[in-house]
Amino acid sequence: AYAGTTLLSIVLLVSVFKVFAELFTGFIEGFGLSPYSRSPWAIFVNMYNLVAMVIAVEFIRTYVVVNLRTRFREPMLIVIIASLFLFVDLHPVRLVGLLSTSSIMLVLWQNVIPVLATNIFLTYLVSIGGSWYAVLYRVIVTSYKYLLPLAPIIPFYLAVIPGAVVPFIGLAI
Repeated sequence: AYAGTTLLSIVLLVSVFKVFAELFTGFIEGFGLSPYSRSPWAIFVNMYNLVAMVIAVEFIRTYVVVNLRTRFREPMLIVIIASLFLFVDLHPVRLVGLLSTSSIMLVLWQNVIPVLATNIFLTYLVSIGGSWYAVLYRVIVTSYKYLLPLAPIIPFYLAVIPGAVVPFIGLAI
């Protein structure tokens, strides 16, 4: 297993790289106004809700990893748990596109593949370091959206880069 500071450095590096990849996409495609309220109270409430939700989900992920670790080999365990959490992270409305043959690739490319890649990375983080590393990653990659007044426009053909490539880089590191 990794030493705590090494894993912490990797998580910080990958999460900051993901934020920069999303912001760079914004520089290529443009920015729009953030859909989130800009008042200090609203930012506080959004951040509080984000952190509470992420802690709850990642502690549940840790519980599942710990309890299934003896039943499956590590790679199979990660894929099973990441697939389960894929359905937690994806809103059912996004999956409706899977029913249409014309939009199945769009939904896979823009939603399913990035969310699955992220869940594989998060499950791996939990299995080697515990839930706090996954919490840190998710809070960093999500919180900037609440803090910045602009949101990058990420078209479907570029969504896989910050959404899937960056987590797989994290796995490789």
